[in-house]
Amino acid sequence: MKTRSESFGGRLSFRRRALNMSQRALGTASGVGHTTIQALERGSGLPTIKTVEALATALHIAPGWLGFQEGSSQAHTLDVASDFAPIAVLSQVQEAISSNRPIEQSAKYLDQRGVRYWLQVVDKQAAFVERMPLLQIAQDIATISRGLPVDLIGLGCGTAEHEIALARFLKGLSLPTRLALVDISVYLLIAGYQQARHALREYAIDIKGLIGDIYQFPRHAESLLSSPVEHLRVFGLFGYTFGNLRQEEELFQRALAQPASRPGDLLLLDITLARENPESEPSLNNERSPEFRALMEGFVSSPIHSIIGTSNPVVVEPRLEPGKLPGSYVINLYGRYQLGQESRIQSLAVVMRYELNSLSTFLEQQGWRVLNHYRYDDAAILLCQKM
Repeated sequence: MKTRSESFGGRLSFRRRALNMSQRALGTASGVGHTTIQALERGSGLPTIKTVEALATALHIAPGWLGFQEGSSQAHTLDVASDFAPIAVLSQVQEAISSNRPIEQSAKYLDQRGVRYWLQVVDKQAAFVERMPLLQIAQDIATISRGLPVDLIGLGCGTAEHEIALARFLKGLSLPTRLALVDISVYLLIAGYQQARHALREYAIDIKGLIGDIYQFPRHAESLLSSPVEHLRVFGLFGYTFGNLRQEEELFQRALAQPASRPGDLLLLDITLARENPESEPSLNNERSPEFRALMEGFVSSPIHSIIGTSNPVVVEPRLEPGKLPGSYVINLYGRYQLGQESRIQSLAVVMRYELNSLSTFLEQQGWRVLNHYRYDDAAILLCQKM
């Protein structure tokens, strides 16, 4: 005899509950009467192929899994944003070199050499994710959600280690969860998407990946996050995603503009905290290991090397500069290199350091109230809610 988990009714009930849908809501979304759904979940009768397909479509799941337990209970798609233009970004690098303007961070993630360096940097820092207070954050999100399903959206997710770990904790708290991963790097997003599918395959967490510019996310938010039931959106910017932005305001004015975010949505900002003595920063005093410095310097200079060639050395020089917010500062990584007969020095990347109070004030000005902050190592994660 089949157990309930092996039966059609068991799979139907499992998937419906994973999405936090009532039988009546599923009936409305699928066109199948809710009394029929009740009977099917009790094990009374067998569905027609048409009914299986209608229910599977409404549940965002493969008909083969619902009907015959073939494949996975996880729905997953990987797409490319219609406005994704990587060639245009790379052309901007050429223009930036010609006019000696700062290099935007996205260029480093489109460069194959840069991605290779970045993956080695991430591998060296994998233990950081384990030290993050993600369980406590998940518990607070669960309290705020009041039972609403959660859409966890990783903007600039890279290889998605943080998002995967947080999704596991949310699901462990019996909170229906979907995961959306957005990144401009084809290489990194595919790696993160595949890792998420593997790591979360037993969790009934649906996964969507979108290759594209996070600043264009509002154009795709509704199609990416559409659902027959209401979800709480939780945006995550982990790692260096926020700290490498040259213009923080653009994140809120573009990437998190409506309809991407709505009042009540949550935002997790992972930041590195400012030191009382900025001159003590390890990167300014050659306190990093030679191996780490070589990886980071190779990463930030990769867009330049793609244009001028790897035989032309780029010397990376960190400089301390004032930040725009009180108590904050910037470590600006400049590259010194030769272009023909001309000696050039150009900003390759910035690393922001923030003071909590002034950053909280800035976030309120952008329409996001800080609910809590969670400190770890020399960093903190801010939990914010859109006002």
